[in-house]
Amino acid sequence: MAFESTQELVEQYKVLDNLTASEKARLHECEVSLEVALRQKFGARLSEIMVQDVVGSIARDPDVFHYIITGDSTLVNPNHRASFLPLADSLVQGNELALRNLAFSDATLRTKLETEYMQNLKPETRIKYDRDGSLMERMAAHVEAELDKQP
Repeated sequence: MAFESTQELVEQYKVLDNLTASEKARLHECEVSLEVALRQKFGARLSEIMVQDVVGSIARDPDVFHYIITGDSTLVNPNHRASFLPLADSLVQGNELALRNLAFSDATLRTKLETEYMQNLKPETRIKYDRDGSLMERMAAHVEAELDKQP
């Protein structure tokens, strides 16, 4: 019994094995641009193995495949790396494991930021906020602000 993901991987390798040298060079340009876009958009939140998985699936995108085969850069231009940001986002959104990896990274970062916030509060300030019932709200606001600063 073959799994769907296994079949997709086999088909992907069949396509990659049949590319010419110039097509492989164009694919490599797209892979580099996508990896830069992923790092720019998600930073360290997306693990290295997930970056490689997303980059490895780039040839399945129709616009990228069109560029690889024809060299026509009207739809995709690897020299204009900012144009790869929406593609990076859509490929990550379409990859369940990458989404889980981001959620885990965000949860880990959230826990770290909460701990740091509590440790940096003076004891008397912490007691004051706890008594007036605003401690958790203030911590949540601080954590959200810090998460918004993250790439």
